[in-house]
Amino acid sequence: MTGPLVDLASELVGGSVPAANDDFFAPKERLVLAAPPVWREGEYTDSGKWMDGWE
Repeated sequence: MTGPLVDLASELVGGSVPAANDDFFAPKERLVLAAPPVWREGEYTDSGKWMDGWE
């Protein structure tokens, strides 16, 4: 994120995901990562395609 705004949900400022109704798609903790989105071609988990939570 650029500019004068602050992402208050970001892990950088202590943001977290205390609960989610479905962790099947990707772990909820990945939703607040400050890192750019990641695509891992050909990588799979027990749930299916590996997702970083941003897609």
